[in-house]
Amino acid sequence: MEADRNRLLRLVEALPQPCLTVLPVVDDDGTLVDVVVEDLNAAACRLLGGEHDALVGRRVSEMRPGLAPELLTTCREALLSGMHHERHGVLDPDSDGDLLLDVWAVPLGDALALVLDDVTRETRVVRALEDLQHSYRLLADHSSDVVFEGGAGPSIDWISPSVRDLLGWAPEEVVGRSVADLVLPEDRPLIERAREELALGLSVQYQARFLRRDGSTVWLAADVRPVYDDSGAVVGRSGSWRDVSAEHAAAELLRFRDLHDPLTGLNNRTWLQDSLAELLREARGARTSVAVLFVDLDNFKVVNDSLGHAAGDFLLQEMASRLRSALRAQDRLARYGGDEFVVLVPGVRDPGEAEGVASRLLAEAARPVVVHGHQVMLGASIGVAVSNQRSTPQALMRDSDAALSRAKESGRGRIAYFDRSMHKQAMQRLTTEDELRSALAGDELVVHYQPIVEHASREVVGHEALVRWSHPDRGLVPPLDFLPIAETTGLIVEIDRFVLHSVCRALADRRPELAGHVSVNVAPRHLQETGWRRAIEETVAAYSVPTSRIVVEVTETGILPLLESLQPDFALLRAEGFGIHVDDFGTGYSSISLLRDLPINGLKLDGSFTRRLGDPDGKAAVLAAGLAALASSLGIQSIAEGVETEDDAAILLAQGWTHAQGWLFGRPQPLPDATHAR
Repeated sequence: MEADRNRLLRLVEALPQPCLTVLPVVDDDGTLVDVVVEDLNAAACRLLGGEHDALVGRRVSEMRPGLAPELLTTCREALLSGMHHERHGVLDPDSDGDLLLDVWAVPLGDALALVLDDVTRETRVVRALEDLQHSYRLLADHSSDVVFEGGAGPSIDWISPSVRDLLGWAPEEVVGRSVADLVLPEDRPLIERAREELALGLSVQYQARFLRRDGSTVWLAADVRPVYDDSGAVVGRSGSWRDVSAEHAAAELLRFRDLHDPLTGLNNRTWLQDSLAELLREARGARTSVAVLFVDLDNFKVVNDSLGHAAGDFLLQEMASRLRSALRAQDRLARYGGDEFVVLVPGVRDPGEAEGVASRLLAEAARPVVVHGHQVMLGASIGVAVSNQRSTPQALMRDSDAALSRAKESGRGRIAYFDRSMHKQAMQRLTTEDELRSALAGDELVVHYQPIVEHASREVVGHEALVRWSHPDRGLVPPLDFLPIAETTGLIVEIDRFVLHSVCRALADRRPELAGHVSVNVAPRHLQETGWRRAIEETVAAYSVPTSRIVVEVTETGILPLLESLQPDFALLRAEGFGIHVDDFGTGYSSISLLRDLPINGLKLDGSFTRRLGDPDGKAAVLAAGLAALASSLGIQSIAEGVETEDDAAILLAQGWTHAQGWLFGRPQPLPDATHAR
């Protein structure tokens, strides 16, 4: 115990808290009446007001009468029950106030170790006290952490018994060995670097994998501090080890989740970018190429919407497994998002290698899958891009995506390869996107209005607001040249908002050209935005426009995937007086469900029906007539779009279409003298 006491004093000598060992003084009845200083550190000398040698052997009551009663109370409890802590208020002789002291007492053989902390002034030493308390607990075998000491050399001179529980080694088996002998070889540089820093008088913290006696490993966090002699020279070290294996396991799990898709277990988009960059660096050095295969599942959306998301999840998991099985050991697979996957094919010397991988992927995707008792045929489309020595990850992904678009446009179930013409199209697309962003900021967008007429009388009863782009160099840009890009980039949301503000401003100005209601389009991407309905309501209210003047127009194919989530918002809009029309009606695979589930008050026949009314097979005309009858029976307004000839108008009128829209009745035009102000 004498050795433990000396060791403890060495550990705390450099602490700023007063630390001392005292010997009890008892009366004839064995009652503790005072304590005599046996040894103390510099901070205790300052507290008691004297030099070290002059204070040793003296009673505390002689030096600090106001402190002695509190110390004795704590010491009595420590002698009865072991380590004890109390907080005391003590009169400060140097001021008119009190000191608030935390007093710790630990029995050490026939003596007591005391630590006093002035918590009224120094909160920064809380950690040091916790470390000291921890050391006491270690000495009392109350902790599984390990405390050790060593001299100037690499070997361990003393280690606490808890090393047996932590590493399986008996203390005597560890004493005399270097810490470097206890860690995995790849972690030994950490130990050497720590030794160098300790020799410079620096405290060090590190985490390393230690070897247990049974050969297993455990992650330990080390906190090691230098030990000084009286001259201030570093003569050794003392420290502790703590098991942090659980923290490392949790961190590894988080890293795994950061880089993997939770549904399929495949690597995700974050991993993909880093992995592709790594493969391109290797390819440049080896003078080879990397092929990127962008895979999109055909018909997945139809199955997902028909059978439900649970079936969709099962399909994605099944397809992930199939795609993985079609790859070679060196190929890498990731889920990019939704029903899209990306395969990285490294070390390509012949483009045929990438084609072989793509063909196997197509074959796997084409095999039928049984989902909830239904046999489903999906298939896939694949876009392929092969790197050159100047390729970047971003450019290669962009090129493979462009090739995928070509594959899907060519009829799906195909493989398409990126070429120079596609590169030109991709660059034009990027240019258009950049210019469109500038157009939104520079007031280049304008709103044109196309009249909607009551079919029989041809009286104008409303208008549809259509956005146009007045490009400073290219003139009026056709909508099909920029709206699809706006949809995929998300710019369509800002465009929709611009149109609604322009329409409300015109209605607020009571423009006589705008008779009846005005239909404003809300894109599918916009409907996915949180708060889209509230934004419409607030905009219309800000201009004091009656809600009955505004019709929210949505496309049938755009709202089908969102049908369930949109029902409450559409119900509120209708209750507030807004109109809701479904555009492009008849182009989706489940049109009737919209009429059943949404509170719409109008549908618009897609122009593709109007253009084919005269087809010899007569199918377009029959379907158009059926839809008109359906709208009439439901009591909702029916509007035929794309009417350009008197013959078409007559057929549609006879079929029962109550309203019409098209060039026959008026082309989209800006308001006279309308400004571009937003």
